Amino acid sequence: MTAAADLVCAWKNDTFGAGARKALTSAMTLLLDDPCVTVRTVLAAGIADRSDVPFSVVLALAGDEEEAAVPVVSRSQLLSDADLIDCLAHPSGKVGEAVAGRKKVSPALCAAIAEVAPAGTVLALLTNPGAALLAGTLARLTERFGRDADIRNALLHLTELPVALRHRLLHCHAETLVTHPLVLPHVQDEEDEREFLAEASDKIALKLAEASDEDGLAELVEHLRATGGLTTRLLLRSLCCGQNRFFVCAMSALTGVPSARFAQTLVSGRPAALRALLRKAGLPVRSYQVFVLAIEIARRRAGSFTSDLSLELTKQLTEQVLSELQDDGLSAQTDIVTFLRRFAADIARQEARLVLDQLRKPALHAA
Repeated sequence: MTAAADLVCAWKNDTFGAGARKALTSAMTLLLDDPCVTVRTVLAAGIADRSDVPFSVVLALAGDEEEAAVPVVSRSQLLSDADLIDCLAHPSGKVGEAVAGRKKVSPALCAAIAEVAPAGTVLALLTNPGAALLAGTLARLTERFGRDADIRNALLHLTELPVALRHRLLHCHAETLVTHPLVLPHVQDEEDEREFLAEASDKIALKLAEASDEDGLAELVEHLRATGGLTTRLLLRSLCCGQNRFFVCAMSALTGVPSARFAQTLVSGRPAALRALLRKAGLPVRSYQVFVLAIEIARRRAGSFTSDLSLELTKQLTEQVLSELQDDGLSAQTDIVTFLRRFAADIARQEARLVLDQLRKPALHAA
C-alpha cells in the first residue's frame, strides 16, 4: 500500500522527465497485477481525478474488483461514455451506481442506464442532479420500473417529468392499491377492480390537469386519447367538476375545433350547435342531454369556459344538474345519475377538507 501511495505522489511531482514518467507508467502497470486489492484501490483513489495518467491503467482499474473500480468509474474524466456503458456490465452493483452518480451523466449514458441497468443503478441516476434525463429516457424508465415503488417515487419527484408519464406512474400506484387492506374489502371481483382503476385514473387526470399549463393540458389530453382514457365519463366529470380548461382542451382535440372557437360555442349555448359538437366528438347519443344541461348551467353560473370554477360554484353546478335531471325525468339513466352523485360526494369531501384546513391554520399559528 505504501508503495502504491508513493508511486501516486511521485506521479504528481511534475519535475520528473519523460524517462522517469515512462518508468512510473511501467510501475503502475505492474501494480495492476498485485494480488492485494487494497493496493490497487490506493492506486485507483490516487489517480482517479487526474487527466494525465495512462488511460490503459484507468481502463484496467475500471474493470477491477469493486473497491478499485468505484473510484475511477465515479471520477475519472478519461473514461468515455462507451467505456462507462461497458462498466454497467460489472458484476458489482456498486460500480453501476458509481457510473450513475458521476458529477455529470450525459444523455447517451442516461439512456443506456435506463435500458439495461438494475434498479439500484437507476435509483442512483434519478437522485443525481447532474444527470441529463431526456423525455425518451424517462419514458423508458417508466416502462421498466413503473411498479417499483422507490423508482416510481423518485420519478414523480422530478419537476421535468412530462405530465403524460406522471399520469402513467400514478396509475401504476393506483394498481398497487387494489390489494391494500383498506381497498380490498370493496374490490370483490374483476368488475370492481376495473371500476376502482377507472375512477382512480379519472381523478388522477383531473388533478394533473388542474396543475398543468396549456401545453401540459394538450400533452395530457393526447396521452389519454391514445391510451383510451378520454372517456365520456371523464369528460362529464370534468364539466360537472368545473374543470373547464380540461373539458375545452379535450373536446377540441376530439372534434378538431380550435379551443377558442369551441369555448365560444359553449358560451353561445345553442343546443343544436352543442349537439353537433358532441356528435362530432363521438360521444354516445344518450349522453347529449346531460352534457347540454350541464353546459347550460355552467354558462349561467360562470359565463365563460376559459378558466376553472371555484369549489363552491362546482358544488352548486353538480347539485343543480342532479336536481334538473330528476325534474326532467332523466333519472332513469341510472348510470349517469350514479356517476353524478359520486362526483357530488367527491366535491363535498373536497369542500370539507378545505374548511378543515382553513380552521386548522389559525389554530397552528396560535400554538
